[in-house]
Amino acid sequence: MIVKEFERKPATCRTTAAGQAAESTMAHYLRRAFGDEPSVAVFNDLRLEHGEEIAQIDHLVLFREGFVLIESKSVSTKVKVNAREEWMRLVDNFWRGMACPVRQVRRQRKLFRQILEENSDELLGRVLGMKRGWGGYCWREIVAISDRGVITRPDGLFEDVVVKADQVVERVQETMREAGRRSGTVAVVTQSDFFLRLSDAQMERLVAFLLARHRPATEPMAEARDEGASSAGAEPAEAVDVPATALEAADVHVRQADPPAAVSCRHCAGTRLRVEYGRYGYYFKCEDCNGNTAPSLRCGKAGCSRRLRRIDGQPVATCDACHGRWPFPWRDTTAPNA
Repeated sequence: MIVKEFERKPATCRTTAAGQAAESTMAHYLRRAFGDEPSVAVFNDLRLEHGEEIAQIDHLVLFREGFVLIESKSVSTKVKVNAREEWMRLVDNFWRGMACPVRQVRRQRKLFRQILEENSDELLGRVLGMKRGWGGYCWREIVAISDRGVITRPDGLFEDVVVKADQVVERVQETMREAGRRSGTVAVVTQSDFFLRLSDAQMERLVAFLLARHRPATEPMAEARDEGASSAGAEPAEAVDVPATALEAADVHVRQADPPAAVSCRHCAGTRLRVEYGRYGYYFKCEDCNGNTAPSLRCGKAGCSRRLRRIDGQPVATCDACHGRWPFPWRDTTAPNA
């Protein structure tokens, strides 16, 4: 059953729109598979606070023998992982570094389990006066890459962890079947390959506990995914390639990029320019004479007041007059992981 539905929030940029599109797709797959399963509880967009930390769990599947945490990643082009477990994604034909989502979801699991351990008496009860823990249950993490994304990695690396979104349900079901074959209700587990099983009462208490502990963000998308927040597993937002349909569905006020203009250096008229970001914002750096040129954003229309701002690490042209924004047709090569 679906205990907590996915709720679309107002998105103010392409990155958040892309993330919501990926989470919405994964929530659809989970609903189709487990919506009528009374022994399975699915939570979408579960946000738990613990002191100064936040566990932002895209999807949690709770079943009798344990938990599966799912991290959705919006990748509509390609992702590449090398042997050192360093991640890159293809954005506008540029390879950009990205945080490892496997480590991200494992940090979420660690904080989530810590919350459960601190409340184990309430949730599990005691046996002969002895405190119960969560180590005897099945734990698994999955990173779901968008259906259209292409994953390139060394053979065997994250093979059971990183999968396409349309493969996630099958992996969850495999995990549940295997855990069910190796489970029981005994209080003390002596075999390392043996899983405990939650009773009906324990399942009900756990579901009620998680719903009560959920804390929505106070502002739309202002969250653990922002750079300044302290969060388990959350990383700064990145620029991503987002299908136009996803943006339209999220009501994001983003317009088509202007065609790349013919820009030349104001000092030597050279055209070998790159975009850099300095004290006063973006500018063009000439590779021939090393001179600087301010970008011209005027479109010629009355009231135009475009400015070039750094959003998600890349230049975006915005207009205060019409409240629009336009992806700038140049890449910031000085941005982190550019």
